[in-house]
Amino acid sequence: MEVSRHLMRQELLFGTTNPRKFQDINAIAKTVSISLLAPWDLGLRLEVEEAGSSAEENAVIKATAYAKAAGMVTLALDSGLLIDGLTAAEQPGVHVRRVGGRSLSDEEMIQHYAALFQRLGGNPQGRWVTALAICSGEGGVRSVCVEHPTQFTAVPSQQRNPGNPLNSLQVDIHTGHYYSEQSPQARHAARHDFGRQVADFLRRELG
Repeated sequence: MEVSRHLMRQELLFGTTNPRKFQDINAIAKTVSISLLAPWDLGLRLEVEEAGSSAEENAVIKATAYAKAAGMVTLALDSGLLIDGLTAAEQPGVHVRRVGGRSLSDEEMIQHYAALFQRLGGNPQGRWVTALAICSGEGGVRSVCVEHPTQFTAVPSQQRNPGNPLNSLQVDIHTGHYYSEQSPQARHAARHDFGRQVADFLRRELG
């Protein structure tokens, strides 16, 4: 079922519990004159089980759950990580935070991945596979997957972005600046191709 274009013209909810992700995606949405609401703007508290085997499945699950709970058109996303030098079985995929059967804290993630990147030579490259889904209150869903390369380092920045710990271990390929030390606008500029693809999806589906 296609998402209703009439519904799409209403204000858009971004289904996330992560303020940093909201800030980053909102910065992209603003470039195409789209206004996002966060669940906490509506007093909405929702725990969604991300049981999908891919980023796209999880994005659809989240968008559908938030759209049903809020009764409005909802955007959601999920990401998977692929790191050069790892076998298919070793890849984090959609389980970036879950290691050894448990969910890591931000600091535990930084320690774990810094050690992994050191084992891979100190500065491995990788790519994020990010899925975005838009769901109407009637249940229609549209989704897209975009990929963007990244450069990692085994030496973490002292600057932290709560909710996005790997920003302390990623650097701008062109400038060498840590993502955690950049503003959302600067990160958007550094990941221009990713931002363009996200903006194109929003423009296409909401325009």
